[in-house]
Amino acid sequence: MPKLFDVDLDLWILFLVYGGLFGISAIEFYEVFPTTSYLSLSILLWITLVFCCWYFSFTCSRKFIKQANEDFLDIPNKRSSHRKPTPRGGGKFFFLGFLLGNILLKYIWSASLISSGLGRDLFTIQLLILYCVSIQDDQGHVSARLRYLVHFLVAILAFSFGRVPLPIFGQSPDVIHILGVLLTFLFITGFINLYNFMDGLDGLVAGTVLVQTVFLALYLHQPALIPLAAGLVGFLRWNWSPAKVFMGDVGSTTLGAIIILALINGSGMNTDWGTTPELFWSAIAITFPLIGDATYTIFRRLLRQENIFKAHRFHIYQRLHQSGWTHRQVALTYIAVTGIIAVLIYQWDLAGSAIAALLTLAGILSAELYLQNKGKLTPPSKSDA
Repeated sequence: MPKLFDVDLDLWILFLVYGGLFGISAIEFYEVFPTTSYLSLSILLWITLVFCCWYFSFTCSRKFIKQANEDFLDIPNKRSSHRKPTPRGGGKFFFLGFLLGNILLKYIWSASLISSGLGRDLFTIQLLILYCVSIQDDQGHVSARLRYLVHFLVAILAFSFGRVPLPIFGQSPDVIHILGVLLTFLFITGFINLYNFMDGLDGLVAGTVLVQTVFLALYLHQPALIPLAAGLVGFLRWNWSPAKVFMGDVGSTTLGAIIILALINGSGMNTDWGTTPELFWSAIAITFPLIGDATYTIFRRLLRQENIFKAHRFHIYQRLHQSGWTHRQVALTYIAVTGIIAVLIYQWDLAGSAIAALLTLAGILSAELYLQNKGKLTPPSKSDA
């Protein structure tokens, strides 16, 4: 792969695309900036904040690669898609940058990821709880029982600012409320775990979630997501294939939590509790490539009477890699499909979401047929480790 300033050309292209998206977002967010004489200062602070989140993630990830101790080394095993011991836990840097950026953003503009003051504080608390447990999990010091207990606690705290909304369709409001509560628990715990399951190839989750965060920042008018996107750009420099650092559980679980909580919170322009059914079920389609793969794999393993709680290598992205695809090819495919879905939703809302669901289903079926015709899966080459 050609390089420019010792950086692979395809990574430069990704950075340019995301830079363009950042520029578009700056124009889009003009309407949520305070209309005061200090507008220029606010824009300067905004640019500085985004740059700091990128620089923090970029620099700290680089230092972490050199200084990570043995507790944070991911030693390859028979399920691994890499061949060399690689530091894991680098996701803590883009997460901490985002969390600090969200707190600072609170004092720069009235818009924030969580509209109400109570929700904003609890949002920080629940993410910090998840962070503390996940960083220990990256070192192998957390039991499964404690991990799922924390996920359950995160779901409970989420009710301070919203739940999964459902259209009534003539049903009793009490029935809708109960179903909404159950779905909220399912979605929050599900997203946290499924995003973790999908973090198995270089740049896959980081690149795909980068598209998700920029899209949701625009679509939901949530400027606080842009510092997270900036941090992901900084991290991707070291996580892109061949990865020098992995995000670990601390990165994947917090990303899953942030995305679903942003969806449940809804529009940053709305100060009411929660979101609307149309907005939620439109925006959630941006997660279909990641969630679709993970969900399909669970049902496929259930039908094959396999233990779904046992570690495996049967996700579509893993099987594509075993069939001969490189890390980059798989990651770019998921990123591209997510980008196409973003355009569909932005143009047609719920109709776009329905098209995205069909597109995801078609992609899963096509991948399954391809893998079945491919026959025996081959191990990845050493050059793709």
